[in-house]
Amino acid sequence: MKKNKKTSMWIENLQFDWSSFSEEATRWTMYKNQVLFDQEETMNQIYVVREGRIRLSITNKLGEEKAIMIVGANGIVGDLGLYASQTYLTSAIAASSCHIYSFPSAVFRQLIEKHPELLRFYLFNLDKKFQLLTTQIVELSYRSARSRVIQLLIQLAETYGVEENDRIRITIRFTQQEMANVAGTSRVTVAQIFQLLRLEKVLTKENGYITLASVAALERLREGVK
Repeated sequence: MKKNKKTSMWIENLQFDWSSFSEEATRWTMYKNQVLFDQEETMNQIYVVREGRIRLSITNKLGEEKAIMIVGANGIVGDLGLYASQTYLTSAIAASSCHIYSFPSAVFRQLIEKHPELLRFYLFNLDKKFQLLTTQIVELSYRSARSRVIQLLIQLAETYGVEENDRIRITIRFTQQEMANVAGTSRVTVAQIFQLLRLEKVLTKENGYITLASVAALERLREGVK
């Protein structure tokens, strides 16, 4: 298993071979924005992302959504509260087209108990999610919206960025509303921050893809904002 040194909202590049467990699973295909399960829905399945990305979010009583993480290939979804709750603690929505495995919750627990390598990977996933959630608490408590959006752009560059002509192109598309949901702010605020970054010549957008000057340029801007 490859551990990333930095905590990111995007849980990607997880190394695990699910082939020996695939006979216990049902294969699904999902399309972008399709709902996998809703918050507080009865937990009866645990999911593994084979390809694509699933966004986990929580919704308050006013109907306001806050994305808390995006799980990519080999990541486990729906497991938060597996041993302590009978309902899902988050909602899960496809952030892209996805291929997934679906395991009945009872079967997944049995597999964890029988296979030490799966137990280690499951605990590794929980550890990453806990680190991510505690980092978000700090960001939301002490960082401005501008700082949070810049930090998310840094994470995207480090996770999905490719170098092109001395700049970094983020290879996945996302809307300003999706960024707002992840950053815990409004779409209007994200649009204003993006415009400021354009004026600073740090960010450009072409054919739906964002290109950044460099991670170092973003980090300098982030450090200048409390």
